[in-house]
Amino acid sequence: MIRSRPTLAFALALALLLDATATRADAPPRTAPADSAVTFTLATPEITEFKLSNGVQVFHVLRPDLPIVAVHVASSRGSTSAEPGVAVLASEAAVSSAYDAYWLRNRRRFNQRGARLDSDSHRDVTSVSGETLSPNFPELADDLMEVLNADYGDGDTISAARQRRKSAIEHDARASGVPLAREALYPKAHPHAHAAEGSFADLDAVSASAMRAFWANAFSAGSVTVAIVGAVSLDEARRVSERTFGTLPMRALPTPPASSALTPLSPGPAILLLDRPGATQARVVVSGRAVEAKHRRRAALRLAVRLVQSELQSRLVAGHGSSYEVTSSVDTGTAAPPFWLRSNVESVEAPGAVQEALATIQQIRRGDFSPHWAARLALLLAVERSREFETSGRAAKLIAGAMAQGISFKAFAEQPALMARVPKADAVAAARDYLDPALLRVVVVGDASLLRPKLEALGLGKVTVRK
Repeated sequence: MIRSRPTLAFALALALLLDATATRADAPPRTAPADSAVTFTLATPEITEFKLSNGVQVFHVLRPDLPIVAVHVASSRGSTSAEPGVAVLASEAAVSSAYDAYWLRNRRRFNQRGARLDSDSHRDVTSVSGETLSPNFPELADDLMEVLNADYGDGDTISAARQRRKSAIEHDARASGVPLAREALYPKAHPHAHAAEGSFADLDAVSASAMRAFWANAFSAGSVTVAIVGAVSLDEARRVSERTFGTLPMRALPTPPASSALTPLSPGPAILLLDRPGATQARVVVSGRAVEAKHRRRAALRLAVRLVQSELQSRLVAGHGSSYEVTSSVDTGTAAPPFWLRSNVESVEAPGAVQEALATIQQIRRGDFSPHWAARLALLLAVERSREFETSGRAAKLIAGAMAQGISFKAFAEQPALMARVPKADAVAAARDYLDPALLRVVVVGDASLLRPKLEALGLGKVTVRK
């Protein structure tokens, strides 16, 4: 059994949080009074680890202040462990396939408990989760076992799940620009070159037997990690987990595919334009390669991307007079995942937004920003991670998902502290390595008749139009 409550206490000058002028590279930082240091505490909760008789690893967090208990069952077998579409479709259908009949048998009791079940599959992790009032924890564990033992015997349920996944693919293709960015970044055989769902043809080819085989392998004892967060005692967590998750069978599984992080960048045009005739708004997506979840430079790259996001937001507001929102993300994964910078803008502003995005990236690569600004954003990222443990559902998902991806318990516990301490120099080095313009791809979704001439006038290279 391992108990851990890792905590970081550190002093930062109050000016790092309050000096708004220090957010821009050209603004001199104010000097904070000598007595203005404030101590912040960032911590993951106290986590207790134990193993069941079948070897399943369980992480327990006692939160008597939360009325909801969350249970997250994560498997290290993600969508790359099966043919395209199998894992995602199996996950989509699992809750309804197993649970519809179970819910009909126990409808009144289920409604009284207010329980919620969900399942999901990504490239490296497939999971099933549930939440309910803490006194109903034993029943929630039974509910989850019903899903883990799904047999996919209902053809209508599978058909409905297949249609939902197709709708999701269709929506992304029409509006987000992300599918094109994936194609531009990765060779066709790379797991990140397409959505985890695969294509329409992939989904049509998935059989119930393939889904059943994947699900059984994914949720065998050798692949599963469980996290329990809420007002449930350690003794009860042990007892209920052994009765339920302790019955999962152990199976010999094939070795997961090796990381393809070093796959060469797919050749492609400088700008991809997804034509949406008549659209008055455009979406700009700038994407590139990130690093896998366990990489030592992941925290520095996250800070570099957040620095770009923050400065680009300011540039768009200052230069274009509109409060366009810029979002960013660095996906997780054992193979190098992508990162994204996205913004919706008026169509006439899209070429300028592309230019501003690339100029901002170059600014961060040069290190042309205040160390105070970098320190503030590093602290913000650390606080964001620490705050994710405030709800039982998010905490359970974080813990189980990280362990299923092979992140060590120690490394996971230290993530907030590590994020808070990333210096400016490390963020600049990560930006120079991973935000190199030669390694980036730009996708614009909008009216090609309006946007193509203006994008070509930027002189960034060939603009390729997709319908």
